[in-house]
Amino acid sequence: MFRRFWMGAGSALWALFLGACFSSVSDVGSKAVEDRPGKRSDSDGGVASRGSAAEGGLGSRAIAGGRLDAGGRGDPPTVRPAVGDAGGSEELDSVCSRQGEVATIDKLDLLLVVDDSFSMQEEQEALRRELPALIRTLATGVRRDGSTFPPAKDLHLAVVSTDMGLPRVNGIMRCDGLGDDGRMIDQPRTSDERCQTEANPSPFLSYREGDISPDQVAMELGCIAALGTEGCGYEQQLEAGLKALWPAVDIDPTTGQQWVDPNTGAPSNRIQFLGDGTGFGTTGHGDGVNAGFLRKDPKDGLSLLAIVVVTDEDDCSSVTTGHFVPSRNLPPGSPYEDQGQNLRCFLNPLNLYSVHRYVEGFKALRPGYEQLVVFAAIAGVPPDLVAPNALGKVDFADADDRDAFYTRILDDPRMEERVDPTSLEDGNVDTDYLMPSCEGDGSATSRAFPPRRIVEVAKGFGENGIVQSICQENFELALGAITNVISRGLDRHCGPM
Repeated sequence: MFRRFWMGAGSALWALFLGACFSSVSDVGSKAVEDRPGKRSDSDGGVASRGSAAEGGLGSRAIAGGRLDAGGRGDPPTVRPAVGDAGGSEELDSVCSRQGEVATIDKLDLLLVVDDSFSMQEEQEALRRELPALIRTLATGVRRDGSTFPPAKDLHLAVVSTDMGLPRVNGIMRCDGLGDDGRMIDQPRTSDERCQTEANPSPFLSYREGDISPDQVAMELGCIAALGTEGCGYEQQLEAGLKALWPAVDIDPTTGQQWVDPNTGAPSNRIQFLGDGTGFGTTGHGDGVNAGFLRKDPKDGLSLLAIVVVTDEDDCSSVTTGHFVPSRNLPPGSPYEDQGQNLRCFLNPLNLYSVHRYVEGFKALRPGYEQLVVFAAIAGVPPDLVAPNALGKVDFADADDRDAFYTRILDDPRMEERVDPTSLEDGNVDTDYLMPSCEGDGSATSRAFPPRRIVEVAKGFGENGIVQSICQENFELALGAITNVISRGLDRHCGPM
C-alpha cells in the first residue's frame, strides 16, 4: 500500500547537489539566552516552556564551515568564509527546468511534530479529525472556499513525537533514556480498530497522484498522529524535528565531502545532539532510520519541506539535562533546589539551545533553496491574535508588517511567562506552574502555555512561517492558514534565490 524509498546517506549525487547549491548559513547555535516556561504538573515532571522575544533578529553570519550549534550568548561559533558560489548552479538550474521550462514544485515532504505529553489527548483528536481535509486540499489544490493552487502530486508524510527523553537523568516518569529520539513513528499507537492495518514497511507514508485516494493516506496519517499521552512532559519540539531530518553524515556544501571541524581537522558534524553519556545518540536520523523521507536527489526534482508542530507548551530543547534532576535527588547547594520541577526550563534559559539553531538548521537542509522550507505551529497563542481577521490585516510579504504581527503576539500580556499565583499557595515549589496563555472552550484543548520560542522560530522563516492557536474550537482555521503558507511554496517556481 505504501512505498519505502531508500537513499544512501553518502551518495555522490547528494554530495554534488549540496556542493553546488549551498548558500551561506547563519549562526545556528548558541545556547538559548532567552526565557522559557514551565508547565502544569504532568505527573512527575511536566513543563511549560519558554523562549525569548528578546533574542531579536536572526543575523546572517556566514558559517559554511563552522558548527551550527556552538557557543552561547557572547560566544559566537567558529566562523570561516563560505567558499565558491553561494547561489544555484547551472547544474541545479537544469534540474529545476524541464526541457527548458521553469517547473513548479509539486512534491511535498510534510513532517508533523506532535506533542505526546500528558495533556494532549483532546488536541491529538482535534488534529486527527482535520487531517483528511488538509491532505485532500494539498493533494487536489482546491481549498474549502473553492479557490485553487498548484497541488502537491507527490507527498511524503511523517510523524515524530516531542519525546526526547531526559538522558543522564533518572526518576522522571515517562522520560527515560532518549525517548522516541526523533525517530519517525511507523506504527499506530492507538487501540482504535480502524487503525489496525498491515504493517507499514517505511517510517513514513507516501502518496502519489492516481495511486490511492488522499482520504486513505490521511486516515493512515491520523492513526499514527494519535500518539497517546505517555511521552515525556519536558517537550523538545524543535530538537525532535531537527534530529529527525538532520543527517548523521554531514556533507560540507563547500566541498561535497564530509564536513571537517576546522578546530580539530577531524570529520565531524555541524549539528550534534545530546547523547546518553556513552556517546550514543549524538547524530541525526535523516540518513539513517528516517532515510528517504526528505527528497534530496536533484534528478527527481526538488520538494517543499514543511515542519508543522502541534503542542500546548513551549519548546524545552536542552543543551544539558542537569536542570531536570528531581528535587529529591539534588545535592546540597544545587542551584536548582528552590526551583519547582515544572518551572525548570523557564528558570534556566541558558541551558536551552538558541532558536537560531532551528531557524538556520532547518533551512540548511535546503542549501541554496532555503525558500523551500516552511515552518508552522499550532501552539498556545491566544486565538484572537491569529484569527482570520487578524491575519487579513498583515501583508506577510512585507518584512515590517510581519515583524509588527509577531511583535503584537510576543508583547501581548497573555504571552508573558508568569508563575500562576494560585500554584504558590501550598508552599510546595514542585507544584508551581505558569499562567496559561489561552484556554479553549471547545473540543480542542483545555489550556495551553506561552510558546515564545516556537513563535520566534516561525518569525525567523519570514513568509514561510506561520503560527496558529491550539485553543481554537477546532483545527479547521489553523490548518487552513498553514495550507495557505504551504500553497505559496507549491506555487513558487523552482530557481535559485
